[in-house]
Amino acid sequence: MNQTTRRVTAALILCVAVIIGLYFLVLYSVDIQNRDTLVKLDSTILNQEKLLISLSEATRVNGADEATERIIVDCKASERQRFDQLLDSLSGNIKTSELKELDELFYKCGSFYADRKSVMATRLVREVDILEEYQNLRSVLSNQGLDQTDKITAWRNLAEAELKTAEYFKQLVMLQGTIITQLNSGKSANSPEIVATLNEVSSVRGQMLILSKQIEIHKAEALKI
Repeated sequence: MNQTTRRVTAALILCVAVIIGLYFLVLYSVDIQNRDTLVKLDSTILNQEKLLISLSEATRVNGADEATERIIVDCKASERQRFDQLLDSLSGNIKTSELKELDELFYKCGSFYADRKSVMATRLVREVDILEEYQNLRSVLSNQGLDQTDKITAWRNLAEAELKTAEYFKQLVMLQGTIITQLNSGKSANSPEIVATLNEVSSVRGQMLILSKQIEIHKAEALKI
């Protein structure tokens, strides 16, 4: 082997060594980036779970976050107080003038809590979707990720139960309006129409009670996994 050949061989060996070195350097760099990404993603997932806990608790007690409070606005405080007062009088001897007043206030105040419940439940469903997206991304980045399917399922069941509860809540508001209309039309509290409506109210409330118990079970499942 002459000197030129040896130089070419040495240069080729050096090039191969550099390429191999660069390859492992890139692998190391990608590994470091993946680890940093996983750390940040784990933190994001943890914050998302904290958000779900906060939203689920607010939704359960028919509360709201700041964004929902800006979107769904209640009637005036004086109107709310009067509306609730007149509602309490429905089971007793309410005057015709008070019924008309109640009917007017119903369109201002009647659906507030149901609307807020619906927005919060819808928000809850969306935040569960986001958590699932984060978990799926983590599974792609790491081959050692924990299977969070059961947790996602528990949160999704909770969110869907709250969404169903919101639908029942709206149904209660509709039935409440029906009773006010029936009384305004001259029906007595013991009339077959109002009794039938009250039976529907009782049925809906029963379904809501069942859902509330299921929601507590789903939340417990989500938190223990």
